[in-house]
Amino acid sequence: MKKIKKNTTIKKVAILALAISFIPSNGIVNAAVRDYFVTSANPEGVYMGRLESDGIIANANPNDIAGHWAHEPIVHAMAMGAMYFGASGSFLPNQPLTNEQAIAFAVNTRGLGYRANAAGIELREEMEGLGLETPNTLTNIRHLGYLSIARDEGIISSVDFYGMVGMTPVQLDEEEAVTFETPLRGILIQRQQFAMVMARALSENDAMVIENQPAAMLSFNDWESVAPANAPYVEALARLSAMGAGGNFNPTGNITRAEAAQVLRNLDEIFGEVNDIQRRFGTVAYYRDIQELATLQGEVHRNHLIRRYDGAVDVLQHQVVFQPTGGLVNYDTVVFRDGVVGGFSLLQIDDQIEYFVQDGVVRYINVVEREQYLNQVVGRLIRVDTEEGTITLRDNAGNEFMYRMQVGTFGENLDGQYIFLDGRRVFWGDLPFGAFVEIELLNNLVRRVSFVGQPELVSEMRGIVIDNNPDFGYITFIDNNANIVTRFYNQNDMAVTRAPYYTTASGATYLARMFPNHNFDPLNRSIADIVPGDIIFIRFSSEDPTLITDISAAANFTHRFGLVRGVSRNEDNASILLQFDNGATSWFDIGPNTFVTRSGVPVSNRDIEIGDRLRLLVNQAVLAPGHVVESVLEVSLEGVGHHIGQILTGNLAGINNLQNQLMLQNARPLTNTGWGNHSQIQELALGRTGNIYFFHEGNRISAEQAARTLSRSSLATYVAMDQSPSGNTIRQVTFRDGRTELLQSDIVMSTTNAGEFMLSSMNGNISTDAGTIVRRNGRQVTSNEIFPGDLVQVSLTGGNRAAVVDIIEASAIENVNIARARIAEIRPGNNFTVMSMSTLLNGEWVFTPVERVFTINPSTLFLNADGFVDPESFVDFGDDSRIADTFTIVYDGSVATHVIDAPFGNRQIRGTVVSTPGSPVGAVTVRDTQYLQYTNVPIPQWRNWNNQTNAVAEIYVRPNTIIIRNNEVIQASQLRAGDRLRIFANAASMANEDTDLHGYIILVEG
Repeated sequence: MKKIKKNTTIKKVAILALAISFIPSNGIVNAAVRDYFVTSANPEGVYMGRLESDGIIANANPNDIAGHWAHEPIVHAMAMGAMYFGASGSFLPNQPLTNEQAIAFAVNTRGLGYRANAAGIELREEMEGLGLETPNTLTNIRHLGYLSIARDEGIISSVDFYGMVGMTPVQLDEEEAVTFETPLRGILIQRQQFAMVMARALSENDAMVIENQPAAMLSFNDWESVAPANAPYVEALARLSAMGAGGNFNPTGNITRAEAAQVLRNLDEIFGEVNDIQRRFGTVAYYRDIQELATLQGEVHRNHLIRRYDGAVDVLQHQVVFQPTGGLVNYDTVVFRDGVVGGFSLLQIDDQIEYFVQDGVVRYINVVEREQYLNQVVGRLIRVDTEEGTITLRDNAGNEFMYRMQVGTFGENLDGQYIFLDGRRVFWGDLPFGAFVEIELLNNLVRRVSFVGQPELVSEMRGIVIDNNPDFGYITFIDNNANIVTRFYNQNDMAVTRAPYYTTASGATYLARMFPNHNFDPLNRSIADIVPGDIIFIRFSSEDPTLITDISAAANFTHRFGLVRGVSRNEDNASILLQFDNGATSWFDIGPNTFVTRSGVPVSNRDIEIGDRLRLLVNQAVLAPGHVVESVLEVSLEGVGHHIGQILTGNLAGINNLQNQLMLQNARPLTNTGWGNHSQIQELALGRTGNIYFFHEGNRISAEQAARTLSRSSLATYVAMDQSPSGNTIRQVTFRDGRTELLQSDIVMSTTNAGEFMLSSMNGNISTDAGTIVRRNGRQVTSNEIFPGDLVQVSLTGGNRAAVVDIIEASAIENVNIARARIAEIRPGNNFTVMSMSTLLNGEWVFTPVERVFTINPSTLFLNADGFVDPESFVDFGDDSRIADTFTIVYDGSVATHVIDAPFGNRQIRGTVVSTPGSPVGAVTVRDTQYLQYTNVPIPQWRNWNNQTNAVAEIYVRPNTIIIRNNEVIQASQLRAGDRLRIFANAASMANEDTDLHGYIILVEG
């Protein structure tokens, strides 16, 4: 199975704003897995976003649930209106529920929360009439309302109700009165009581059956501790696996807010039945954008076409209405994707989703898988049922398999029932029943049927294994033509051989030492020993071309070594971006069953972090020249480096052995802006001296030698402080003879194996030695882990020798990165690789000869001179291929935020804004205009525009112009009079006085 990894001025501004809200949202589906019939199928349901979406999305995104084990259930509960968070913005997931909170939750799951305000006001007035004062706050009124509704709907009894509000009815003579007690609504609810209110709330119309006979609850060790009155409800939830899963139920214990959300998630089917909410599954197969424009108003629709798992099609519609008054009405919904909460804009083509619809509205979308599954099956055509939308094939053993077809691949007209066979409409009477056909499955739905006929009696194939399943007797592989093929086998009736692809004994011995846990024995001859990545040669039965009789597998072991520059997690799988020593990068997938060790100790793929150095044992299969498939068999991580919390410089004042301290005079810490303010004397904990490294220049010395000969000397002292749970202690002390010189943060242009590197602003290499302190991501590393493209802060000591190298991770808040790069490779909708790039640094383009990978995400904008570009056009095939094209790229770390088709802004102009166009496009007028002259001068110099003092110029801004202010991308309409601009224009444009002067990059400098 293959996983496949899109006034008039006012009106123009409005429509552009609407377009901005939609264009970045979807990626591109690979042409090889496109759903051919989704656009022609009649949708079964059309569901709009929610009118109140902004508040609902905000409610579903509190500030304390990211990374929590119940993150998605909590978002689901809040999107459904069952739970809310407080004014502090926190959900408090681990806080136990009180009685009133649990009852409010139960009433909301019944769909009756909308009545809480009115019921609460009425109850408060009744209580005041009886002499019981209660606060007139919205929270209190709603909780009173929930209690009143719960009583009226039988969720709690009248006795419980009175106890909650603090009243006890009594009979006085002929009249009924009340006495006042302490309200019980604020105390914590027990788990068995929570089961009762939930079961009662969701048992409407027999949606949940309440049984008096214990059965499922007997699996709890403490079932006899459940109160008899609560036992039927605990039993009801246990039967539905909604609460408890063996072990102890803990009936008198508390239940947290997160656990309550999970209970509701476990009751999705019951919850939907009670509230008439339908839960569906499908794949985002396509989208259409529709604009409806009128004077001073407009609407934009993005229709997401969802191929449901039953083959039908639904439409989920995101609509934005721009009103004449200037307001926007946004029909959006809550979307949960990869731990991020947002709206429709998070969805991407290929996403497999779970979505909840009610009364023509989509209430919540959960992205359960980011990729589609493509598979091919060959068998004899037995029957076709167009009424049910199914097709049945038979394998060689006589087993029949029925598959559901996508709506659109079959139908009926006046001439009869038909399916599409090889892309043509073939009617039932003309179908080749009994002959071999191949069906192509996209997410287990048939999207294409092809005629195979009666194949050759003997055939042979060659390919690379994707999946091998001995239990079900099939193997999936990529054949010579890059097709994905599935074939069957009977492991008791076939011959299996296996040999190494390369038989270099020394290589095998070297790998065996590096990866001692892997079995390199080439003599395994079981079908179960064939693994993904193996090269296979297959022969088939003379009677059935789908049945394998002989299979030979070959493995080609190699290894990869590098630095982890990025980690992406999807459930139990991890994808890592590995940077090799030559600066090249590549992504590798690490599955949950891949053996991972750190310093020889088994760990999991979740322990792989950015900054780790690791070795990969790879099975490399060469399918054809230039076509290599690699699968990771084992991962070996280096030991975790010491966490360096602080780097200091100063002079050694002495070592106090009694206090186990090092005294540093004129101590200054290294900060983001340089060496900080000094302290006259700073006492630093030594910890265990055996764990401290002392150096004089690059030579290792002892602590005693340092104390005896270097104390109170004029040598510059550099100290790396080890950050640990027990406190900060010294990790390394280096003494230097030279004077400290701190360089401005700069980009590493190149490195050598000798620990040398070159910066863009300096001539010659900077050297390191054993005493150089190097820090990356807070960890102490060696100088060999400095790589081209790194942003570094360097402190020199005498000449070009580095005392400290602090490798800085670029922050999206602190800077905007702009590069000019030529495209080498594109993975549509996922990422792209550039051959090399020039980075805009301090107003200059700095060339970096390093291949780099940029990720494309749903927010990546593609622009050209006409405006937004469909992400689907950024491809590597056909006449529209963008391979070898050059783009301006704005990026944040490894993510491309803007990919812009624009001329190279290689000439500079500066000036002060006089007026702006008031729209995203038009002319910006600047005064005091100057240009930077590069020719006929020894160094570039600023000259007056047209040789005029206070010259005025018009700079034209187009949709593919990037404007930066305060480290953010802004529009031309956001420029202000008085802004000082640096403008990057094209040399050809500046040379021709008859053409408009276009600015392609504009930096607001003050």
